[in-house]
Amino acid sequence: MKRLLLESLQFLHEVMSDQSLQKIYRQIRKQDPRYELGAYVMMQQALDFTLRRRQKEDPASEHRHIDGPTLCLGVRDYMLAQYGPMAADLLRHWGIRSTSDFGEIVFHLADFGVFSVTSEDKPADFHEVFDFDSTFRKPYLPREHTVDSTY
Repeated sequence: MKRLLLESLQFLHEVMSDQSLQKIYRQIRKQDPRYELGAYVMMQQALDFTLRRRQKEDPASEHRHIDGPTLCLGVRDYMLAQYGPMAADLLRHWGIRSTSDFGEIVFHLADFGVFSVTSEDKPADFHEVFDFDSTFRKPYLPREHTVDSTY
């Protein structure tokens, strides 16, 4: 019975947290409607993914700050792992067209206290970290084959 109660309380906490975040996402969108709600959810998931990966690579590290370029690469890896060839279309649907958009989303989340940034962090840190087309589209395009004319 205790275990069931504990699990119920944990579930309730998660639901309430999700409801609070949804409210924040809607407030952000009222101020800047460029990005869909999914963009903010994805950014949180990608940050968690990046932090877990860092912890796996360096278990002794207690450093939790992720700089802009590192987060961009984490978002890239997360999106490719989760969505593969659909990543480009999802990002576009959410209003994300470049790594600069990642920075805009991060700073929106920081303005509302969801993320934290340091005084050294700048939106420019996210500018042109990688090219979307060559990262999300080209790997999934059919390759050109040369025809052997000796047949």
